[in-house]
Amino acid sequence: MEPRKYRVDIYWSEEDQLYLAEVYDLPGCLTHGETVVEAAQNAEECIEAWIEIAEEAGDPLPHPSTVEQYGGGFLARIPEDLHARLALEAERQDVSLNQLVVARLAESLGPPAERRAPARSPRAPGTRAKASKTPVGAT
Repeated sequence: MEPRKYRVDIYWSEEDQLYLAEVYDLPGCLTHGETVVEAAQNAEECIEAWIEIAEEAGDPLPHPSTVEQYGGGFLARIPEDLHARLALEAERQDVSLNQLVVARLAESLGPPAERRAPARSPRAPGTRAKASKTPVGAT
């Protein structure tokens, strides 16, 4: 079988004081680490555990979504007054209009884990990776 490369989103959690790693295409496949590298390594273990559990249950594996599907650009028509406000704010912050808009869009979406609820939470015994929406230490 050809290896599947799943997208992993890694971001800092102020609340948990950890890096969280969520596997975009595998619902409930979420882990953490004290460093980005540790979170990425744990994500690989989490992916393996998720796939193993899905295969044992006879569930089909999701096809990985790829960044190549998206060119990174799109055209948006906005009101002239909003365009002016954004351009002035970008100038005030000494950034490009593009940088400002990208930052604002990213802020509005929040971290990936807060956007989706898991369909299920697989977990393999004996792995450090936690396939849960609640990282260790969270309340």
